[in-house]
Amino acid sequence: MAVRFKASTDAYTSSVVPSGAFTCTCWVQLVSDLNYWTPVWGIFNGTGVYRYLATNSDGTSFTFFGQGTNLTGPNAVIGTWYRIGIVVNGTNVTMYHGTATGELTTATGTAGTAAANEFRIGGSTYTNEVLNGRVAAMKLWQAILTPEEIVAELAQYQPRRTANLLRYHPFLKAETIDYSGNGNTLTAGSTATTTEDGPPIPWGPIRPRLILPSAAAAPVSPPGAFFPFFP
Repeated sequence: MAVRFKASTDAYTSSVVPSGAFTCTCWVQLVSDLNYWTPVWGIFNGTGVYRYLATNSDGTSFTFFGQGTNLTGPNAVIGTWYRIGIVVNGTNVTMYHGTATGELTTATGTAGTAAANEFRIGGSTYTNEVLNGRVAAMKLWQAILTPEEIVAELAQYQPRRTANLLRYHPFLKAETIDYSGNGNTLTAGSTATTTEDGPPIPWGPIRPRLILPSAAAAPVSPPGAFFPFFP
């Protein structure tokens, strides 16, 4: 499942923001092309300080804006799920992106380091910037995740890495609870979000199962057969 955002008044906010190095992963789907900047998540300090994931002004080109080099991601197809990871390490930024299948593509650039004081999902501090889309499996760490960890985190809802986890919002339903254990609850906007279908990923890692043959398919032992006992 996922949370659907569709208006400037339903964005989620929090005053708890990452400082220094951080990593954020999530899944996002655009429901409509607004032909305008379309924010997914970001950290802000008014309109002068920003590091946020959004589309560019065309409404479909996912971009990370960091007061430095804008990192260009996929040109979104409406109704398609995208997995996106952002790693900010000082002024260095790496963006990982892809659809539900295949390998992730990376882009690198730079970002500003000015302190932010607000975290937002589904909106930005700029007027008329609105997400009309769905977000799921939002995870934010106060740490630098490796490429292997990024791939693993984008393969399921549940966090594999719990060390330095700052906030975790699975968004299996429209709620503001932080499931990281840190109590970083979001503040809902003045209009309610809704719950809709989510990305094609499992809750947690898939474990192999032993599938036994049915009784009808099991071999029949001859009368008087001896089965040794192994303690």
